[in-house]
Amino acid sequence: MDRCPKCGYKLKITDLKPECPGCGVNLMYYDMQLRLENDAIKAAEENAVMQAFARKIVKSVIGSVTVILRLVMAVLTVISLLVPFAKTVTAGAGMEAGKSVGLINIIVAIIKGNAFSDGFTVVTVLFLVVFVLCLASLLISPFLFSKKALVGQTAVYLLQVVVLSICAASLPEWLELSGTVAVMYVMFTVCQAVTAIAVFDVRSVIANEDIETPSAEEILSESKEAQNAADAAKEVSGKND
Repeated sequence: MDRCPKCGYKLKITDLKPECPGCGVNLMYYDMQLRLENDAIKAAEENAVMQAFARKIVKSVIGSVTVILRLVMAVLTVISLLVPFAKTVTAGAGMEAGKSVGLINIIVAIIKGNAFSDGFTVVTVLFLVVFVLCLASLLISPFLFSKKALVGQTAVYLLQVVVLSICAASLPEWLELSGTVAVMYVMFTVCQAVTAIAVFDVRSVIANEDIETPSAEEILSESKEAQNAADAAKEVSGKND
């Protein structure tokens, strides 16, 4: 505080007393009621924002059948990566011939230090990128109420398809592609379609239930109504006594 809120007197560093040298008002307690009301409004606004945000997240995760289905599809998309997508024709990268190769095998190869040998480096990196993209798709679920959710999911979907296609085309000669890759493409596409429906559904539910943050005027009005009701109750109680 560099000026007195009542008279506008410019306070100096040497003005250590709680009273204003210009008008004598107590600077600490001046207009305390108004400041308390402003603090109460600010706290109520922050609380209202958090409550509205929390309700939107709940609606995005378990608010309807479509959003639950979307969450299930996102989880299944991650699980589908655990299914082997290729098979070894000959030995390579520390793997024996005739062995199925999937995400788990890639992780084991990384641990053993064989994942970046025999032309397996590109496959390892790209498949891990697909895995990260699937996790990103899963993390979008709580934010389906946002306008950017569908844009984000669409970007993730396109990257999944492109990266998986490059990964499949980059298999070394000792690996043979499995038919489960087609299942992955189907899972990505279904998840994308369900997401579009879920985003529309969630935004419709939020609009119908009017889950929005109240304005400062609405909060102040509710606060005054509550205060008036409390004062009226005190008066009635006093008369009864």
